[in-house]
Amino acid sequence: MTVPRICILAVVASVAAAFAGCARSDRPPMAKVTGRITFNGQPLPQAKISFIPLGEKLRPAMGTTDEQGRYVLTTYDPGDGAVIAKHRVAVQARAAFTGKVPSHLGGAYLEEQEDKGEPLIPMKYFSPETSELQADVVKSRSDLDFELTGDAPKSK
Repeated sequence: MTVPRICILAVVASVAAAFAGCARSDRPPMAKVTGRITFNGQPLPQAKISFIPLGEKLRPAMGTTDEQGRYVLTTYDPGDGAVIAKHRVAVQARAAFTGKVPSHLGGAYLEEQEDKGEPLIPMKYFSPETSELQADVVKSRSDLDFELTGDAPKSK
């Protein structure tokens, strides 16, 4: 006795759908989040932005701005957005590392130095506890812009 091909396809499709549903069932509701960050009216390129959800232990979302200060948030998968919730927000922007990379250390050393460049914005924005920035991520797509102001820190 042979099983009709349509039955096999139906079983395969059902199993695939079940696995696809299970893979994301533990994730909270999400929404796409994009926006623009400016500092004293100018786009803030290569800044790192973090959305930290309030309340429950939910995963934060992160992004990096392009040359126009635009960002797209990622939580689990590239560009998937942020958890639907109220968030505290932090922004970090530093000058590029300009020191020498010892030849025996290479790229790993350079990545380690990434957070050691001079701050380009006031340090208060670097922490969600002091930035005073908040965002409400809602069910539909959220376009959230942030205008940072203040005096740029003086170079040492």
